[in-house]
Amino acid sequence: MSKRIAAFSLILSSIGFITAVPAFSEDLGARSVWTAKAMPIDGLADDWDDDPMTVHGKTKVEFAFRNDTDNLYFLLAFKDPLFQSTLEKSGVTVYFDTRGENKKERGIKFTKLMLTADQLIARRRSQGRTLTDQQIAEIMAEPFHPLFLYDIVNKKDREQMAAAKPPLYPDFNATVDGNVWIFEFKIPLVKDENQPFGIGVEPGRDVKIGIEWGGRTEPPSQQEANFMRDLSERDAPGMDSRIRTGTPKYIFWVAVGLAPKS
Repeated sequence: MSKRIAAFSLILSSIGFITAVPAFSEDLGARSVWTAKAMPIDGLADDWDDDPMTVHGKTKVEFAFRNDTDNLYFLLAFKDPLFQSTLEKSGVTVYFDTRGENKKERGIKFTKLMLTADQLIARRRSQGRTLTDQQIAEIMAEPFHPLFLYDIVNKKDREQMAAAKPPLYPDFNATVDGNVWIFEFKIPLVKDENQPFGIGVEPGRDVKIGIEWGGRTEPPSQQEANFMRDLSERDAPGMDSRIRTGTPKYIFWVAVGLAPKS
């Protein structure tokens, strides 16, 4: 899955387990744990059983971080049923600020959509892919299929992405277990002209991570708009174009201390 493309703000104060992070000691903090091997991004929490989970007090969202030389990995567990329908429509936007401020200048929006078998076949053909009879039969065996999209929120970075050929890509997965939504992410650490969606931080340094979901859905991203152009609301279950006016937007920030190279 390495190339799968996921009118007011309520700023939530934080309580719960606090881990000191020197550069941002006044904020909700977490320490990233070094991982010696790349982690599978499967949307399952099993790989995180040994990691200390930090809890955001008001939303009860639990999270943990790992990193290696190239990537930041992290897990979000939404346990409040209140957020289920909101997450389905809004997805999750992850902001990163290397200056220690809570600014939403750079980030990536991750969205999970559900497609019918016919829609998935049409999408793959529109991408120039030739499907064998066996591949079509395998797709048709399941009525619905998840599609994972990501899009950069910063216009300049998005323009650079169109021209770049980056070796590392963001990745994410989302699964539901009862009333618990699990989101798992991988975001490159390096940012340069060929990798505009990277965070721009080295192992051993600090970064502010903002987690946002809900609210009124913004206009579709360019990737989403290109994909949805030929699809109607009736034909695309789970692709509501907006959340009703007045739905709260949730956001909290975490000061993350990345593990140094091990």
